[in-house]
Amino acid sequence: MSDLQQFVRGCTFDDFLFTPQYSVMERRDPAWIDLSCQLSTRLRLRRPIVSANMDTITRSEMAIAIAEEGGIGIIDRGYRAGDIEPQVREVERVKRRQHGIIADPYTIRPEAPLTEAANTMRRTGVGTLVVVDGSRRVVGLLTTRDLRFADQSKTVSDRMTPGERLVVRGGPLDTAAAEEVMRTHKLKKLPLVNTEGQLTGLITAKDLIKQERLPFATRDDHGRLRVGAPVGAKGDYLERAAELLRASADVIVIDIAHGHSGVMGRAIDAFRA
Repeated sequence: MSDLQQFVRGCTFDDFLFTPQYSVMERRDPAWIDLSCQLSTRLRLRRPIVSANMDTITRSEMAIAIAEEGGIGIIDRGYRAGDIEPQVREVERVKRRQHGIIADPYTIRPEAPLTEAANTMRRTGVGTLVVVDGSRRVVGLLTTRDLRFADQSKTVSDRMTPGERLVVRGGPLDTAAAEEVMRTHKLKKLPLVNTEGQLTGLITAKDLIKQERLPFATRDDHGRLRVGAPVGAKGDYLERAAELLRASADVIVIDIAHGHSGVMGRAIDAFRA
């Protein structure tokens, strides 16, 4: 037992004394201290946090949480070889979680069955579908509340809020103007249309509130959370990169065990080309 005590050591916080050094900080208010850093030439983070592209660390929920705190998450590629779609779907979940203006809201036809609407909401995680006709003219809105206790044999047009009861706006609309319209009319959703009445976007009260609550969040020019994703250095890496960019990934990382190599150099040249 005495020999064991010589080799085993344990320490607590009180066993250490840290001597304060000179500080240039006048306040410890997080809103006052600038921790921003440059991740790439065109991407700046408000908080120096990047989560690793590992399946046990970063999927969509972690990437969302990191981006909301001012960093960025890198979605892993730890799926079956050649299986690109699951990774793309995770990136899309992050990009669709928050918006300034939703440029491509999920839509549904008025004659579609309610079961189709319920499946779409369940698959995408959204609570509102814009109802459009064959020319993409807005004819109504359908929410999860409309589906509650509804006869599933009915169609979307039976349960939606019809177009004549909706407040819509046309043309570009900044955040302040959108807030004023939604406050005046007590709205949660504001569809945007062109002069022909065709859908061009959607603004939600939830997104506006999150913009105010999370001022340090890492967002793109459309108000969406930023997210990164890796590709390999061989195989389907160029095809994977193309699909990730199509899903609006903000950063592409080349995932390789040893980066200082000819394989890495060729992959970077091919990707840039």
